[in-house]
Amino acid sequence: MTCIPTVTVKKGSWDTQDAGLFGKSTCTVVLIVDYCGSIGEGCTEEEWPDRGGAVVAYIGYHPNNLYDIRIGRPLMYYNGTGWSPWIQTYTADLTAAEASENKFPWIVENVSAKQLNAGHLGLWEVTINISSMTIQSTFQYPHTSIDITTNSRMARAFRAGAGLLVPTMNITASGPKIGTPDATTGFFSPTSWRDGSKATMDCAGGRMDVNAQPVTIAIEQTRFAISFVLRKPYFGNDPTTNLVYKNAMWVNWAILGYLKLNKRNRATLWGFDPGTLLCDTVNVSSLDSQFSRCEVSFIWDEWGHFDQSAWGLDGTVPDLNDDPLNSASPDRPILVAETVFWTTSYHESFELATTDFPRDVWDIADIAITP
Repeated sequence: MTCIPTVTVKKGSWDTQDAGLFGKSTCTVVLIVDYCGSIGEGCTEEEWPDRGGAVVAYIGYHPNNLYDIRIGRPLMYYNGTGWSPWIQTYTADLTAAEASENKFPWIVENVSAKQLNAGHLGLWEVTINISSMTIQSTFQYPHTSIDITTNSRMARAFRAGAGLLVPTMNITASGPKIGTPDATTGFFSPTSWRDGSKATMDCAGGRMDVNAQPVTIAIEQTRFAISFVLRKPYFGNDPTTNLVYKNAMWVNWAILGYLKLNKRNRATLWGFDPGTLLCDTVNVSSLDSQFSRCEVSFIWDEWGHFDQSAWGLDGTVPDLNDDPLNSASPDRPILVAETVFWTTSYHESFELATTDFPRDVWDIADIAITP
């Protein structure tokens, strides 16, 4: 026959420890499993389990209506009429809307079982470690960080200095501009900064080239990296099924994050004008068995992510004229490109909103990034 033990929860099994930024909260649950009383029920000592795995397999097998103890699944207990989670809290990946509706059980990380009395097979101690990356209250600082770095890229320059008209920053009545992205596709049209007319596409600025050969200069950039938490796909609360779910942030960034790569901000974002921020990377790396850290980086560029080209009638050989010099009659005139215009590899755009991030992450980013 099956020996039915008595299971007692050891004091302190609801004690929790919350970790810091990008750290998980933990709890250790200890169950005392006693087979001694089963002798009077017709069970003999020879039928008692002699391995810890057998003890866990019985009390943690959900059809026995005691506990559901399976690594990678919620720790559940049977309350007499149904299943209840041992602990449930908000997870760090939830949006504000999700956090108002859902709490999630903590997950079993590992299980161990040992005999309490050497040589006595009837008394066992089962230790269950559970964890989650939690947000315990609306006042807790979210699991997020903002990293800002400055560097430079090298660019071929025909024009630079005062008077340079960068499309993303040009507020004059004429000259190259980033333009308004198409309302349907979000595409920034090149005709806004190179329409074939010198008056509206020449980038102006001080002349740097020699015989239409550009010089190399450093272009300043600032990189903003926003890190936050994603929850990996997980099993549901029902011990009798193997249904797997995923939350909104996993879909938005782990699965569909590529949709924002190499695109410019369509509207003003954290104080930066349309077209000035480029989504550079979306990196999802594992934190533990349940959660991942997502880092999304955006780059501001002194030239608005543009490069310069010299215009020529046949498309290859630039037209030249004299560089204005202090000498009225130079005996060594320096020729320069007659017209210089902008080109770029980045024409598409993205949009972001508060709901694209876990709760409070947008607000932290707004404060940290907005000039």
